[in-house]
Amino acid sequence: ALDETSPLLQEEFSVEDLRQIVRRNAFGPDFVTYSTIVRDLPKHPHRILGLYPLADMMNHSCHPNTVRVYVGEYMVVHTSTTVAAGEEIVASYVPPTFSYPQRHAILQQNHGFVCACRRCEVEANFWDNPVEQVSNLVEMQQSPDTSIVKVMDAIPFLEEQLLPSAKTNELQRSLRLGFTPLYVSYLNQALSTASVGDEDLLRLCMQLHFGFVSCNPSSTEHLSILHLGYELIGKLHSKAGNDQSKTLPKLRFWTEQLKQA
Repeated sequence: ALDETSPLLQEEFSVEDLRQIVRRNAFGPDFVTYSTIVRDLPKHPHRILGLYPLADMMNHSCHPNTVRVYVGEYMVVHTSTTVAAGEEIVASYVPPTFSYPQRHAILQQNHGFVCACRRCEVEANFWDNPVEQVSNLVEMQQSPDTSIVKVMDAIPFLEEQLLPSAKTNELQRSLRLGFTPLYVSYLNQALSTASVGDEDLLRLCMQLHFGFVSCNPSSTEHLSILHLGYELIGKLHSKAGNDQSKTLPKLRFWTEQLKQA
């Protein structure tokens, strides 16, 4: 606690100084920040934004080991993976499902630093000289006017040309996770139009699942992918009829993953 002689209380703060403290340290559900409150206040006047001194001490990582949930005005932080003794507890200040350029732009603008976490180190060389198509995908993901036709072309490009060129599985999974919004749009369209086979969708869900497990296991997007994978393998298992020897192990796998979520 601070007493009246604390240097912090003796120092004079301008309105802008206080505003910057709020900008850097205030949090709300679903990555709501000071900037999003200011931008969206007319549309969402009841959004929560608060200063949580203890939680604010957690540093950022694009590979977090905690997740924040809100109960009324209370923030509850719990681990999302096993944390070893002495390991730093970190949180993500931005959605881990954003691409490297998106994450870095938001962190620099809203929090004033350049992230050098493990995930960003893995991705850095790739993004130093990205091919033109990849830059286009980032713009596509950020634009609210992107056509579903472009999205349906983007995911096959990612899976068949871009990601196979990644040097490690860790890089491949991290890159895939950074394009989650595109993958979600692709899956929704494929399911609504039955334009992609169930086996192909299941393989895609499997790859996304591994990406979430490696970087962001406790997200709502991951839970959605788990449910979709379970439903898809259930359909395939039923269709297999008397020849279920190949689908049964997959059904058990998805069942177990969903139980652990």
